[in-house]
Amino acid sequence: MTAPIKPPLGALCNGCGRCGVKDGCQVGRLAFGAVPAPCPTLIWCQERAWCSLVLREYVLRRVGVIDVPVLEHTLAIGRGCDSEGD
Repeated sequence: MTAPIKPPLGALCNGCGRCGVKDGCQVGRLAFGAVPAPCPTLIWCQERAWCSLVLREYVLRRVGVIDVPVLEHTLAIGRGCDSEGD
């Protein structure tokens, strides 16, 4: 599978996976410590990358277990690409 090309910084996420493949994020580091990239939560589905922890949070919100999207806010999901570099 070929990942989408990383969008410019601040542009809408296209699921390229750069944030989990090369950088990792603060949530992954908290959950797993200093593990080498790629992040163990990164999964590929429908030709794009997804964070499995964020997907679980979406499910828990949908079924009413939690109300506040903690990971969505922490990772600035929906605010554009924040993975620097190419």
